[in-house]
Amino acid sequence: MDIKIEDKVIEFMDKKNKDTLTVDTKRGSCWTGALLPYVSMEKPKNTEEYNIFEINGIKVYLGKNVKAKDDLIKLKLTSFLFLKSIDAQGINVL
Repeated sequence: MDIKIEDKVIEFMDKKNKDTLTVDTKRGSCWTGALLPYVSMEKPKNTEEYNIFEINGIKVYLGKNVKAKDDLIKLKLTSFLFLKSIDAQGINVL
């Protein structure tokens, strides 16, 4: 599996003084219960449930249950008004 981190994500993390990402899926609202991609700039509590990658000086914890479309996950910076977050694209949620 290949993980690509957008340069804007690296710059955003540098400003926040962070060097760790957790990429996983979690259940959405109880109404749908659908799996949704989840990205955090924190180390997970149960690291044994994750595969660990080192990419551009960033430690990426990828949930062992995460499946990628076309074997590629892209981490991109998204923004809405003044809020910024990191989005994981290419995760198969079915």
